[in-house]
Amino acid sequence: MALDEANDAKTAASVTFGGACVTSLAWRAKEEGERCDLLVGLANGEVCGVDLGRWLGEKAKRATATTTRWNADGDGVNASRTTCVRWRTRGDDKENLATGFDFVSLHADGSMYTYDSSKDVVAAKFEALADASALSVAASQVPGSNPSARWHFGRHTLNAAAFSPDCRYLVVVNGAGMCRVLDVELDRPNIVAGFKSYYAGFNAVTWSPCGRYVIAGGESDMLEIWGLYEREVVAWGCGGHRSWITDVAVDERAAGEGHRFLRIASVGEDCRVAFWDWHFPEDDDFGETAARDSNTATLADQASRLSVGAARASRRAPSFVGPDANIVQSAHRDEVERLVPIMTHKLHTSPVTAVRFTAEAALTATLNEIKLWRRPSHPSRYVHDDDHEESDLGFP
Repeated sequence: MALDEANDAKTAASVTFGGACVTSLAWRAKEEGERCDLLVGLANGEVCGVDLGRWLGEKAKRATATTTRWNADGDGVNASRTTCVRWRTRGDDKENLATGFDFVSLHADGSMYTYDSSKDVVAAKFEALADASALSVAASQVPGSNPSARWHFGRHTLNAAAFSPDCRYLVVVNGAGMCRVLDVELDRPNIVAGFKSYYAGFNAVTWSPCGRYVIAGGESDMLEIWGLYEREVVAWGCGGHRSWITDVAVDERAAGEGHRFLRIASVGEDCRVAFWDWHFPEDDDFGETAARDSNTATLADQASRLSVGAARASRRAPSFVGPDANIVQSAHRDEVERLVPIMTHKLHTSPVTAVRFTAEAALTATLNEIKLWRRPSHPSRYVHDDDHEESDLGFP
């Protein structure tokens, strides 16, 4: 059901940014003492923080919202388009979460910056890139600046990023089809794993709620599911889209019921949404043990325990050099499980740019509209599980 009746929807407030196009958004549940809950990335490279909850709570929609501006007008550290902003959520174990930064911004020139939203805006200065095509990490030359560090991933546009549920790892994808997993709890972030796309660039990426899988999609028109412990692509989702995938999301309500599968939604430039159900491999006793031990074992330790067949082992061998030595090449067509969508449907008349799940519904967005799709009210409307029992799992 689409919530598109004009009489039922009223604008609670609006924020403008001086004519600059909004290119990315990120929101978090703000705790006491924190400055902002909404991050806004702009086409001129600027990142704004807005205390949206307080602003709406005080019913001050006619007043000017309190905003914090980083890299104002792109005159600070980077003038290229902000392609993605992401909060580093706290997780359940706050004591072990490094406090060096709490959000990142990604840019079209291949750079990413780390910020601490609790600190004042202090202009940063970085050395010029010696080689724009090389990977590098640089700290600001100004002590106490915000941003504090620049991570450069080469010339290709950084399109999306996502933190793992425990906030230890950050996955970053780019227009060249590289998916890199970084350990961000180290003093110097390290690329510990990743994979090359089957074809062309990635536009979207997310983690499974259990933190075991990375799901990415892009210009190949298909989903790629990569295993954190397997260190390889374990499944492809094919046939759901007729053009580039623009966003992916996992229904945590479905995954949180103790079922051994993921329910994934993808949207694309073909104006469609596709839903996918992927069941975990049957021979994954290692995976269950590693998931329980993920807070104490390193990624390398977890991966080293897994024995794989000769065909898969050959693909686990280092395929690149330098910082990308742990990135593996794309999988072969005959070695990866194929998924077909459980549903695909055209929801909009223009390309769909985003999809998100809530407890009650799903949201899809285009450049000029957002639609809300409520979950079915009766269990018979849900897809049945393998035992043919009705289950309240999610869409469709």
